[in-house]
Amino acid sequence: MIKKLTILVILFLLTINYIWAQTKTVTGTVTDEQNEPIPSVTILIKGITTGVITDVNGDYNITASVGDILIFKFLGMESQEVKVGTQTVINVTMSIANVALNEVVAIGYGSVKRKDLTGATASVSARDLSEDRAVVSLQEALKGKVSGVRIIQNSGGPGAQ
Repeated sequence: MIKKLTILVILFLLTINYIWAQTKTVTGTVTDEQNEPIPSVTILIKGITTGVITDVNGDYNITASVGDILIFKFLGMESQEVKVGTQTVINVTMSIANVALNEVVAIGYGSVKRKDLTGATASVSARDLSEDRAVVSLQEALKGKVSGVRIIQNSGGPGAQ
């Protein structure tokens, strides 16, 4: 009886060790086609909300399981999916997406394709701002250029907005 119990305990400990070893830290660098690091790339585990972003050198650290799939996303680049497997270092080279720039709209809290955008948007080009008029600030340059935007100058005193 003691032999059977000892064997069961050993098998249990080996099983726990095997399960524990399934989760690991995956590191790597994300670069573009010219081998330049890309900062702020979003790396998500597919099917879960867990994710990280790359630092200024394009480096990242994420805890993932053996069967997980990492999704690499960055505005203007093709998204990539990489299966973790037994790898602990996954370096990714991202390529430029074939999306026309006028199809993507950058908004205050992210970016969406123009066809998926809901709500009112307006755009002002640099040409619109650089007309033949002298301006002191960006706010003054925007005055009268976009419908629904009110820009008020309170006073010219020090500290005034």
